[in-house]
Amino acid sequence: MGLEAIKGADQILLFRLKGETNPATKLAFQTEHSIEASVDGGDSTATKDGSLSSPGTPVEEWPFTSIAARGDETREMLWKAFREQKVVEVWQIDKGAEEQEGKYPARYAQGLIQDLSETANVEDLMELSGTIKINGVPKEGKATLTEDQKTVVQYLFVDTTAVAEDEIVE
Repeated sequence: MGLEAIKGADQILLFRLKGETNPATKLAFQTEHSIEASVDGGDSTATKDGSLSSPGTPVEEWPFTSIAARGDETREMLWKAFREQKVVEVWQIDKGAEEQEGKYPARYAQGLIQDLSETANVEDLMELSGTIKINGVPKEGKATLTEDQKTVVQYLFVDTTAVAEDEIVE
């Protein structure tokens, strides 16, 4: 089996306030995110035989950017979590990978929003960007991606035939 490149557009983030029971939600119009890992601490000691290193502590930050959308409940939840310094659950889901039993490969983490900003330039759409500082070590697994989560800003195909009033898609 050959290797397949991973498309950035297939990597999406879902969010939920820790302790909430509602399904995680997708931030609308995501444009990019990254997972940035580094090591805090650690030390290097010079010895007569050369340098000797001691381990530090791995840390991760997950910066993200999206186009801000009016009425986006996820955007509002992120602002609340930032202002109240509440822990946020975050999933990176690979929706381009082959679905297995309704689940997709995912990375799960919890953390605090370290910074959050909205930029409103006269010539561009307003952007929301932020960084989540991850607590502990993220976990790899499989996550469910519901149709609602997949289509948060997409519309579904509608046939050309007559539609009953209760089937009207807005």
